Amino acid sequence: MERLRRRNFKSAQGGATAGAVVLFVILIGIMAYVLLIPPQYREELGLEYLPPINYTAILLSESPGLLSAGVEGEVETYSHDLASITVDNAPKEAADLIVSQALVKKSLITAQPLSFSFDVPGPEVFSSAEVNFNTIEVGGGKLVVSLNDRKIFSGAIEPGRNVRIPLPAYLIKESNDVRISVSSPGWRFWAVNSYLLSDLYLVKYEYTSPTAIVEQVISLTDKEVRNIKEAKVQGYIKQRSVDSAKLELKVNGNLVYTATPVGTPTLSVSIPTDFVRSGSNSLVWAVDKDGTYDILWVKLVIRTTALAVNRTIAQYTFSVSEGQWDKVKDPSYACELYLTRLAGDAAINIDLNNNALRYTFTNGKISKDVCEYLQRGINAIVLTADEQIAVGTLSITIKNK
Repeated sequence: MERLRRRNFKSAQGGATAGAVVLFVILIGIMAYVLLIPPQYREELGLEYLPPINYTAILLSESPGLLSAGVEGEVETYSHDLASITVDNAPKEAADLIVSQALVKKSLITAQPLSFSFDVPGPEVFSSAEVNFNTIEVGGGKLVVSLNDRKIFSGAIEPGRNVRIPLPAYLIKESNDVRISVSSPGWRFWAVNSYLLSDLYLVKYEYTSPTAIVEQVISLTDKEVRNIKEAKVQGYIKQRSVDSAKLELKVNGNLVYTATPVGTPTLSVSIPTDFVRSGSNSLVWAVDKDGTYDILWVKLVIRTTALAVNRTIAQYTFSVSEGQWDKVKDPSYACELYLTRLAGDAAINIDLNNNALRYTFTNGKISKDVCEYLQRGINAIVLTADEQIAVGTLSITIKNK
């Protein structure tokens, strides 16, 4: 009996030990999950009070020292002539022959008018319309023209005349009806008033599009763009239309000029240097409705400077591994660019993977998050200054926010 009791006690003790081990393993797993969960999800789970897991990865640590602007080299000027162009958004004429010959007449009892219909594409491209015809024979009375049941012309016309009757724009709809008739002979009940017409045309004036566009393309070399200081488009604008209209110029999709030129003004447009690029460059001219302009003797002028003499810069490369790249993309991490200044008051220019940055020191330090400028693999950074400055520390570190 005593042996059985001891055996049962040992079994219970072993079971309790095994249960404690299982609970301990579960607890460790929970703690590991809580501690390793990304910070941005802790608040959603009510765990924002937990301290973050400290992560630090130093990508770059250098002591740049003295930076100086030096003396600029000689200025070089490149001038590219472009062909003269016409930017035309005047409405274009389109004539439709309605009938080669027609007799319209009216007596006290009978009437023989001429009717036809036409459509317009829409107000964004439609400008105006008119009816043109010749009078061959006239048998008395007044010729009457109506548009959409509204009288727009009534008058006696001599034979052998060419007649142009504008159709009022405010009466024109998407679908329209024109009626040409003759006035009644009135008390002359035996008479027949008539007009014999020939070559009757409906003439519509329409825009090709709400905005007329002409593109010019010019190619620039790496040498012209690398050290660019100034870019300008020069030439002359000649107004050809009766009405002036808004004229725009875009360089590589960037608006650089907008005006409503009158007469023949001189054109001189400064272009921000970052709008110009090596290789093909697009200059797009656009004019609104009713405008027609000649763009004459156009040239693109580029001014560059050679690299500065006795210039001191600092340039370094560093790598971002695959694991570090995951942190760079994670919004819960920052990529701190940190610099300290030893001497000088100038701001510092930073080229980080071809991204131009310019920072000023605050209390002798700069601290910026530059995750958006980093890239997987090899990265390059170049430090320059417009005036002499001494930089003590340069570092880029991935860390928790």
